[in-house]
Amino acid sequence: MKNLSGTLLQAAASNADAINQRFFEAAAEKLACRRTAAQFLQARAKGGSAQRALEILAKSGGDVAEV
Repeated sequence: MKNLSGTLLQAAASNADAINQRFFEAAAEKLACRRTAAQFLQARAKGGSAQRALEILAKSGGDVAEV
């Protein structure tokens, strides 16, 4: 079984720009996912409170650290 880089290089042999384009697309997708996750978490954090989170954890029966 070939390694990933060898497979990518072989696939891009017919078009030198293809491998760079794939890396660019992968990086852009990862950055978009991170941005979306950050926006989601920021929106969720606006409506929450540390005290409420500790109350929920206490109800679950798990150990709760002091804040």
